Parts: sequence; structure tokens; C-alpha cells
Amino acid sequence: MNTYAEKIQKSKGQSISDSNSQTQSNATSTFQLVNNRPEAIAQRKLQEIANNSQRVSQLKTFQDMSNDSLRAKKATQPQTVIQKNGDDPVNKPPSEGSLRPTLGKKLWQNFGGSNWFAKGIFKTMNLAMYAENQPLTPEHSAILEDSLIKNKKGVLDTLVAENPYVMKSSGYTPIYLLGKYLVHRPIEKVLNMTPEELAEFHQEARDDVISGHS
Repeated sequence: MNTYAEKIQKSKGQSISDSNSQTQSNATSTFQLVNNRPEAIAQRKLQEIANNSQRVSQLKTFQDMSNDSLRAKKATQPQTVIQKNGDDPVNKPPSEGSLRPTLGKKLWQNFGGSNWFAKGIFKTMNLAMYAENQPLTPEHSAILEDSLIKNKKGVLDTLVAENPYVMKSSGYTPIYLLGKYLVHRPIEKVLNMTPEELAEFHQEARDDVISGHS
């Protein structure tokens, strides 16, 4: 009888012990899970900071290399000679290339009036020629100033006035070629017509206008 009771008591004690062990194990797992979660987050944050620091360092290294290369390039470039062979850069007459900014400035300063549209057209054309590095002779510049600023001529009259200078010039840039061969070559053809050819040309033009309105 006592032996049976002891077995029951021992069994109960072992069950309680196993239950306590399982509870402690679950509590430990839960405790570890709770503790590991902030650590994992902190670890990821630290890794992101490390990665970003590495990228920043790489970018800084690349920037330093670029700056060094730029400084080396500037150091190897020859310095501009201000005076050569006794030339005076201040009183030296402007070159043909520098006349285009001067012409554009004068057209802007005298913009307006009855021929404002012609001034705008030729200012734009002059800027395009300057962008294409097309030179402007002093004679050509004087003709444009005389026609547009002094005499306030329109587009067609100014084109006629500058035609000989354009046709004598040379260049291979796109806008220059379009202006010379699509605009000035037909004008040159009309200017070289005999009085009879010119009268016939005018008559054909009038007939085209009339037929277009009929």
C-alpha cells in the first residue's frame, strides 16, 4: 500500500518537474526571441551605416581623383599670351570674328522702329553665324549697319544690299549654306537679270499671284 502511494507521489513529482522544465524552456525561448529581435534590427542598421559609409568613401575618392585630374590638366595647358611681338591688345583693331557680337549689340541697342522685324531677323541670323564661327568682314558689317540702323530698311532690301558680300564669302556650316544657296543665290540671279529678263520675271510673278487667287 505504501509502495503504491510512493509511486503515485513520485509520478506526480516527475510530471510537475517536466512541466516546470517545459515552461522554463518556453520562457527562455520567448526571452531569447524578444532579445534577439532588437539585436537583429540594430545589426541591420549597423550594416546599412557601414554600406553607406563605404559608398560615401568611394564617391569622395572618385571626386578627389577628378579634382586632381582637372588640376593636372589646367597645369599642363599653355598660358594665354597677352602680348606678342610688341602688339597692343587694347588698341588692336577687332578681328573679323569679333565683329558679330559688336553688330548684335548695336542691333539690340537700336531695336524698334518701323523695321523692328528686320532687325530681329538679322540679329538672329547674326547670332547663328557667330555660333557657327562664320566670320564677318568689316565691309559686310558696315552694309548691315547702314541698311538696318541708319536707313531702317526692311528684310528684302537688306538681303539685296548684303548679297554681294554673302556670295563672295565661303563656309561649310549648315545654316550658312542654307542662307547662301536657298536665299542669296536666287537673289543674285534676279540682280543679274537684264531689264527684259527682269520685266518677264515680274510678269510671271504677277501671273502666279493672280492664278493663285482665281
